[in-house]
Amino acid sequence: MVCIPVAPELKLFYAELLKQEGFPYVWPSEANRWSGKGLPNSMYPTGRDCSGTVTSALFNANYRPDLRAIANTRWMWANWKEAPNPLPGDLALYADMKTNVICHVMTLMEDGRVFGADGAGSECYSPEIAKKKNAKVQWRSSPHYGAQLKLMGFRINPLRKTS
Repeated sequence: MVCIPVAPELKLFYAELLKQEGFPYVWPSEANRWSGKGLPNSMYPTGRDCSGTVTSALFNANYRPDLRAIANTRWMWANWKEAPNPLPGDLALYADMKTNVICHVMTLMEDGRVFGADGAGSECYSPEIAKKKNAKVQWRSSPHYGAQLKLMGFRINPLRKTS
């Protein structure tokens, strides 16, 4: 297996991303005070959904503006540049197989695996439900891991220096 090192400008992002390993998957809602995004005053401060895992790591790596409350997967797909030759730290975006709507994001890692919040969806609004589903911030074997998801492509991590 080829291991591509992470770009220097993404090292802090990686560190902040990996700090979230094992956090429960929590879908943000008004009822849980928008847990899942890493926002202050949320009901479950360590709860993360897939886009919240990415935007929390970006915020904690000093990326501005703060996207935690606004950047969901469809926003990322529409607003960040395509990565035709993805590198570690770039974002894998997925669509639902039935609807073809962008609905999930994971981060590509050095060894070709992906990392992020996974294992549930909008029905998972508390850590208790996440535990029952084994839904959490975790590693997956490759960008092609999900039978119910279709890999649509990659987006360049906004912290990456591009020419």
